[in-house]
Amino acid sequence: MPFAKHNEEQTCRACPLTALLLLSLLPTQQLLADAPPLTSQPATYQNPLDVRIADPFIYREGDTYHLYGTEASDGLLVWTSRDLVNWTQRGYAFTRTSDTWSRRDFWAPELFKHREKYYLHFTAMGGKERDRRKRRLVLAEGDSPLGPFREIKAPWFDSGDGRPIIDGHVFRDEDGSLYLYTVRLDSPPAHKCFEIHVQKLDEQLNPSADTTMCISPTLDWEGEMVNEGPFVLRRDDTYFLTWSANPYWERNYSVGVATAKSPMGPWTKSTKGPILKPTDHVAGPGHHSFIASPDGKELFIAYHVHRDPKNGKGGRVLAIDRVRVVEGLEPTIQVEGPTHTPQPMPSGAPGK
Repeated sequence: MPFAKHNEEQTCRACPLTALLLLSLLPTQQLLADAPPLTSQPATYQNPLDVRIADPFIYREGDTYHLYGTEASDGLLVWTSRDLVNWTQRGYAFTRTSDTWSRRDFWAPELFKHREKYYLHFTAMGGKERDRRKRRLVLAEGDSPLGPFREIKAPWFDSGDGRPIIDGHVFRDEDGSLYLYTVRLDSPPAHKCFEIHVQKLDEQLNPSADTTMCISPTLDWEGEMVNEGPFVLRRDDTYFLTWSANPYWERNYSVGVATAKSPMGPWTKSTKGPILKPTDHVAGPGHHSFIASPDGKELFIAYHVHRDPKNGKGGRVLAIDRVRVVEGLEPTIQVEGPTHTPQPMPSGAPGK
């Protein structure tokens, strides 16, 4: 974590009392001169960070960040940090049992707070035969961001048309209204494309029966199949919808942006291409979340990249980079990345 601890163990053959008397005779300046230098937070960090994870989502509670993502096969792990760079694994936020509906494919968790409770929602498959081919969203409740979380709506809701549902994202608007964004897949064997939809949530966290399609693959850089991993930001009266396109294992997995004047849309995709895309050194950057720096002065995007740039199925790891919102006739989000060289630590990081 931010500060390294120095433990010095001294041994002395003389009587302990004699040793104390000898130390007391040394000038204070001599004691300070002999003391080891204090260590401090490094001035920079470098991507990728030391967390093997996909689909990262970061939630802040006070001065502590909580990280969730796709990693374990039997539940969902949680990490904590004070600076967005150095992370400590804290165990399982949610673990499957013989009694849980959720049995496998624990994907893309996110967390939000509502009425003094914490809600972790994620993609999973059930254990019964009829549930083994249809991914659904699950809603779990807890008293702390660390969990443990217990299923309260599993599955959270049904698509109504039999289509699998993945990658939930809950956006709270300035008036307190809640909106649930999801990704709906075509039922096998079609698999034509993944569409991002939105529904309103009521105070009991029940989605409305009406759903509105936000976006589907339409641009050349997106390929023809995938729009997934939605995330929504608001700046003044403009809403920004960001998403990932192309299959996650492909090198050109990238992040796009669209804007609207309402969280329900209609959405206009940027014509300037993805805001986060691969480079010669970085492959598969995507499925992201946004979070402010410790002092709130900077905005960061947290995303995953391929651990081995030459092997998209060789695992994914965490990366973070700075972003800024650009206003004007065509508002957009600009990412200062993906980086692979040393970057300044997030502003306000402890010990910086």
